[in-house]
Amino acid sequence: MATLAGDLWFGLRSLRANPAFTAIAVASLALGIGANTAIFSLVDQLLLWSVPAREPQRLARVEGGRSGTYPFYRQYRDRNSVFSGLAASSEPVASGLRPEGASSVEVGRVTYVSGNFFGTLGLGAAAGRVIAAADDGAGAPPVAVLAYDYWQQRFAGDLRVVGRKLAVNGYPLAIVGVAEPGFGGLSPTARPAAFLPLSAYPLTTPGAISMWNTPGMFWLTEIGRLKPGVSLGQAQAALRVLWPRAVDAINEGAARNGGRPRKYDKEAPISLAPAAHGTASGPTGAMDPLAALLFATGLVLLIACANVANLLLARANGRRREMAMRAALGATRGRLLRQLLTESLLLAGLGGLYALALACAAVPLLAGANLVDAGLRFHLSPRVAAFSLGATVLTALLFGLAPALRSSRLGLAEAIKDGGSSTAGGSRLRLGKAVIALQVALSLALLVGAGLFLRTLRNLNHADIGFQKENVVIFDIDPSKLGYQGQRLREFYDNLLA
Repeated sequence: MATLAGDLWFGLRSLRANPAFTAIAVASLALGIGANTAIFSLVDQLLLWSVPAREPQRLARVEGGRSGTYPFYRQYRDRNSVFSGLAASSEPVASGLRPEGASSVEVGRVTYVSGNFFGTLGLGAAAGRVIAAADDGAGAPPVAVLAYDYWQQRFAGDLRVVGRKLAVNGYPLAIVGVAEPGFGGLSPTARPAAFLPLSAYPLTTPGAISMWNTPGMFWLTEIGRLKPGVSLGQAQAALRVLWPRAVDAINEGAARNGGRPRKYDKEAPISLAPAAHGTASGPTGAMDPLAALLFATGLVLLIACANVANLLLARANGRRREMAMRAALGATRGRLLRQLLTESLLLAGLGGLYALALACAAVPLLAGANLVDAGLRFHLSPRVAAFSLGATVLTALLFGLAPALRSSRLGLAEAIKDGGSSTAGGSRLRLGKAVIALQVALSLALLVGAGLFLRTLRNLNHADIGFQKENVVIFDIDPSKLGYQGQRLREFYDNLLA
């Protein structure tokens, strides 16, 4: 321990004695490690994220077999024997929100969930209660559960909000609770403002009254919790056996209401997928840009390592006498090597600390440039922290090992000669040239890739899209959600255009 403390003390003194060298090396390493940490933070949130639920490894997502429709969801929920609970939720839906007492309508997103959604996931409430089965039925009083982040941002964590009203698209719902911290749905980028029962969907979206409860509207994601001892394959086989019974039940209901039965013979078969990662599991559209960014930032890190290694080689040339005198006073080559690697670790550690600040600023910049989801922020999870620490140690070895081996091999007789022996000087020169060649090669590869990327952006920017795009704004509006239909809807658009 005393030896380690001594190495750190001498290392710090050595770095303080050369502030210009230290500043350049730390800046280079901070850029390389910070860029990689920022991109890995995105990978962690988008691809490695797990649903913050109880025993997420037992969750399974139901796909195919019209599982995205409300009638078939109810059949699978009520008739299956392989899930202890089968829940459903919608994607976050853009809506007009107006908390009780607010002077204007806010634009936000809400997620509609089944009454057993929170129970199936094993989640509770930070305040009040969550949506229960009694809330998700015909005639049930309309309720809402706020997302924790929205509660903190909009209401500053005020507990008195429970019991007040939240109008969604003009329809008032009673706020009964606040969801657990850290939970925003089945996707890391969902971030809804509130959760509403499925039965509230036709109330807040009058334009969907005729469609939401039909086999033709796909709007749900089904997540089930496997019973103990039931495998994914067994559950899938059981649901496929259940499929014809569900079809018969749906057709019988349609016949009772005067509708026509359907065969559903061209439907995709029911399949189950692990749902520990929610709807973020499997290949996503984010994978290609993330892979490109990871490759680019990896090159940046290698260039930074080559740059610092070259600086260390140049610095080692001025420390030859120091290393030789230490050896003459009894320091073994292993002791000198450890001292030099300690200095490299100190440099990398300082670079790693600044890298975290750089990564924290880089992720919002990427989000602001529409390269990733606008809601993403830097998140220092245990995986990101381990990656940053591993990158720091690996970087220290990459740029520090070769210069340390070279510096610790110099003898006293060689050092006291003016300029050292020609053999050693030639060897150092060859190593320095090799590092410079590597740095130039990596920089050239990165420059060519950046040039191709910029040329692609330029071509896209100058593409003829058939109209003048300057000063053009695109926005969405759906008056049907508020019940506008027929002549009233046409008059609304006429007034809007006027």
